[in-house]
Amino acid sequence: MRSCLKSFGLWEYIDQDKEVPPFRANPTITQMKQHEEETLKKEKLSHVYIKVHNHKVVEKMLINLPVKFEAKVAAIEESCDLKKLTISEMVSKLQAHEQRFSIRMDDVTEGAFQARHKGKQAGQKNQKKQNYKASGDQKGKTKMDGSSESAANNYFPPCSICKRINHLLKDCWYKGKPQI
Repeated sequence: MRSCLKSFGLWEYIDQDKEVPPFRANPTITQMKQHEEETLKKEKLSHVYIKVHNHKVVEKMLINLPVKFEAKVAAIEESCDLKKLTISEMVSKLQAHEQRFSIRMDDVTEGAFQARHKGKQAGQKNQKKQNYKASGDQKGKTKMDGSSESAANNYFPPCSICKRINHLLKDCWYKGKPQI
């Protein structure tokens, strides 16, 4: 830190707490410029200190973020110059990432409930339209009872021609054709 401030000519303001002397009577143009530079040095010092302090705070914040931000931290480190990145910029980037993450999680949850809801409606429609009856103890039950595979086995026994279970013997496409 000391070498950085010495390179900017600001170390004496910290080390000795130097104050700028007031103008003399009838100052020249160069004396006025020099006085202006001296007064600006204290402001430069505070600006450099804030930059260095912000840089360290940004690095510490990136290190201490939770695991779910690892990908975003890596992206920030690669795409942005951490020395120029301010705390507010970093916080806004992380908040945007968190909002996108929460929106995605909400969509997944809503989508799951929506699919579940649609499945019930489709089942009710099929139940009204197709009232297949099976022989024996399955009499009166609809196709939607149980799993779809076992229901298909009960209602369409395997075809003796092609050995598939999704159609009746009279509807077989391979009926009357030679088997390959």
